[in-house]
Amino acid sequence: MAARRNLLLGAAAVLVATGFLAEQRTPWSLERRLGRWVYDWPDWLETPLTVVMQSGARVAIVIVAAGLVVVGRYRAALAAALGGTGAWLVSSMLKAWLDRPRPSLGLVGRDPRDVVDHAAWPSGHATIAAALGVVLLLTVATDRISRAVVIAAVLLTAVARLYLGVHWALDVLGGIALGTLAAHFAVLGTKAS
Repeated sequence: MAARRNLLLGAAAVLVATGFLAEQRTPWSLERRLGRWVYDWPDWLETPLTVVMQSGARVAIVIVAAGLVVVGRYRAALAAALGGTGAWLVSSMLKAWLDRPRPSLGLVGRDPRDVVDHAAWPSGHATIAAALGVVLLLTVATDRISRAVVIAAVLLTAVARLYLGVHWALDVLGGIALGTLAAHFAVLGTKAS
């Protein structure tokens, strides 16, 4: 129980810290360097990273929840639906509030592989992937291989957002923290019912 409490406190601290730092709007020098470094990875990575990144798309909420229903894990399905949707809604509200600019040619020194118009912090893809991933880790992913696959999907979704040039490091860290919090509250809420 103490480990879970510490994880929640850590996720809340990361969310607040990344939000505070992202509020400065101008990406930090380290973020720009990291963004350029990941962006410069080989072009052949674009397709596999884009495929994995779909674990953070809104449709992934439906797919994961439906899959859990099919295997008879109804509370886990409800937690995935609530956690994923709640995380996405809060992420959307935070984006509108903070309105942090996304990477651009002028800020990164490279043309983004993908162009997205709305605000950057926190990353919606990283938020949803983390929310769904943490729900799975807390409910059904009990063996080492399934846990590794879930964790890899969350981390690769975050990396893909940097690679495509649509997010900064603070955006994906904030998204992972928000998704982690949303998932924990969704799992706790569905256990109480």
